[in-house]
Amino acid sequence: MGRSRIAWSSAFCNGDARAHLGRLDEARAELGRVLAIDPQLTITRYRGLLGVATSPEILELLPHGMRVAGLPES
Repeated sequence: MGRSRIAWSSAFCNGDARAHLGRLDEARAELGRVLAIDPQLTITRYRGLLGVATSPEILELLPHGMRVAGLPES
């Protein structure tokens, strides 16, 4: 998954940050890039990828922007 994992991670982080800044059109564009790589991604699946060792605060904060951008919950 090498390069696609880097592209996925970059697009997710960029989209999340843009959503937190209120730049929703840009956040939605990044979400489109994420879903082009991983069309099955949801908030629930993303939390599962983070693992059980991640604190509840981080599990809520990290996907929040992408939720605002339109990533489905499940």
